[in-house]
Order: sequence, then structure tokens, then C-alpha cells
Amino acid sequence: MHPDQDYIRQLVIEEIAGTISEPDAAHLRQIIAESSAAWVLYTQLHQELDSFEVRAAREALAYNLTAAQILADSKKKRRKRQGIAIGSVAMLFLLGIGLYAYFLSDKPQPELVSSPGGQQFVQLQIGNEKTITLSEEKQQIALKGITLNNVERTLSYTADKAPAGVATLRVPPGKDYKIQLSDGTEVWLNSSSKLRFPFSFDEKTREITVSGEAWLKVAPDPQKPFIVHLPNSSHVEILGTSFNVNTYNEDRISVSLLEGAVKMQTQREAKILKPGQQTVYTPEKGLQLTTFDKEDVLAWQQGIYRFEDASLEEICQVIPRWYGIEVIIDNPQAAKQRFTGSFDRNQAVQASLERLKATELIDYDFDEEGVLHIH
Repeated sequence: MHPDQDYIRQLVIEEIAGTISEPDAAHLRQIIAESSAAWVLYTQLHQELDSFEVRAAREALAYNLTAAQILADSKKKRRKRQGIAIGSVAMLFLLGIGLYAYFLSDKPQPELVSSPGGQQFVQLQIGNEKTITLSEEKQQIALKGITLNNVERTLSYTADKAPAGVATLRVPPGKDYKIQLSDGTEVWLNSSSKLRFPFSFDEKTREITVSGEAWLKVAPDPQKPFIVHLPNSSHVEILGTSFNVNTYNEDRISVSLLEGAVKMQTQREAKILKPGQQTVYTPEKGLQLTTFDKEDVLAWQQGIYRFEDASLEEICQVIPRWYGIEVIIDNPQAAKQRFTGSFDRNQAVQASLERLKATELIDYDFDEEGVLHIH
């Protein structure tokens, strides 16, 4: 359901005029946090109301209110203070009514658009046929031979007779999701990620495929090696451990080991990792061993994306999967600017963009389709 344009305009004008109630202010913040289209309208109103006349009126109002405060301690001038306060309220009322009428006039207004389209819920595809949307917080789904339990963004299942073939779990932009596999292995998928897995492993190996980013805590079983297939014909072999894999960029695959031991294997070489080590694969350099900061690598589990000396182009690759927003860099020179900081997925994207904008190296806006333009 799209937010009502007139209602949003009214709230914004009340916010600017200073007459908005706290419940309405909280509601307005919620609306612009959940809808990029509402944010477009919100920022446009603020920009267009930032005229000389409006600034003058607001400055006069601020002056009068300050004067009223100074006079508050003077009984002798109480009447004058009351007159100023009443005049301030009148000015505020006239300002709000005038602006509201202006924006409800025939002046062309941008149409609110829906939030970015595409998959909004976690989806489980069984084989090549049935697709289940895991949209409810607590959900139990009984299928032929298997029962799915969806509780607190975590999927577990019990199977009397597991369906044949491979299941695919897809996590959309802006979400994360966990699954417990049949052997007890835990997989935590980041946004815009995909996991292919069997409901039941065979007698010799345990094999899954990860695309995107995931943290895994593998259940020990010396008799059944656990293999995670990655892009570019690479894979990770584990006996029992916890680690993070990132394959968003298939030309730069990273595996970060927290506990245990893993072997990263490509078509050309293999590296065995120890806890605290990370291997990064690129086609040019092959496998490179290094150390890593656990808090940085796993920050995504708290909804935080951290970047250090990253180009704007690199950062803009994260925004679509982090917030589900299409991004266009209008200025090629801006793409080369480098930043250090973080994005918080629990906040509206505008909060993070404002921090980038504060560096005065870039600016941004949204078009009428909700596409983010950076310049």
C-alpha cells in the first residue's frame, strides 16, 4: 500500500513549522524509513521550502521564541512576552497554512512509487517445481514427507521421507536468514544470497552450494567431509568448523576461518587455513593468505556493512543488496572517491548517504522511480 502523498506533505509541513506532535513525527520517520518513494517526496519538500522567504519567516520565528524565553523571567514584561508568543504561533499557523496550500495547488507533484520491486520475502524452492514463501515470523508447513518450521528468521525441518533433488533457499535484498540442515549444520545467509542443499545428505559426503555471503557452523562428522561449492569451480572442504564465505564478487572470493580447519580448493591450487586466517581468490593472483578482523567480517550479522578506503563504486555495489535500491553513479569522477565508514541496514539508507554527503565529495538524490542517483 502506497503512502498517501497529501498526508506526507501535511506531516512534513508540520515538521518544518514545528507544530508536529511526537507521535506524528515518529510516524513520519517510520514512513520515510520504509519507503524510498516517501523519502523522495520528503527531501523534495525540504528542498523547495528552503527558499529565502521561508528561511526569513523561520528565522523571525526563532528570534521571537528566543525573545519570549528571555522575557519569561520578567513579570513586568509578561504581557509583551505573551504577545510575542501569540504572534509566533500566528506566524507559525500562517506559514503552515500557506505552505500546505501551496503544495496542494496545481503545482506538478512527483508520483509516489512503490518500494523497489522484486523478491521481498525469503523463498524456498523445492526441486524445479514448488516454491514456498517464508513470509511469517512463525510458520509451520507440512509437505509430503517433510515438515518445515519457520521461526524467528530460521528454517529447520524434519523429514520422514526427504524430497528428491536439491532445494534452493533465496534471501532477498535487505534481509538475512538462517537454516539448520539435516546434520545440524547452521548456515546464516546474508542479503541477496542463495543456498542450494539436499534435505538429506548421502552416506559419503555433505555438499551444498553458496552464492553471495554466508556464515557456517559445520556439525562435526569425520566420516562425512562437508564441502561448500563456490563460483569459479572452487570449493571449501571442512571436517568441523565455523567460517564465513563471501562470493558476491565471483572474481574475488574470500573464506574467513573462525574455528577448526578448512581447505580452500580451486582448479589450480589449494590452501589450508588456520583459525584467524583468510584466503582471497582472484583470477589474477590465485589464492592469497592473510589475516582478518572478525568484527569487520561478521558485522553483517548485526546489519552493519563496514568499509575502509573503499571506492564509491565498490560501496554502490553493496547498496542494492543491502537496501534493495537501484543505484546510478551519474558522475564518473565521483565513482573514484574513496571512503571509510559503515552502513547500518537497520536505518534508512538516507542516514548512511548523509554521512557520505557530509564529506562534500558527493551528493545524491532519488528520481521519481525511486532510483538513487549519486553525483
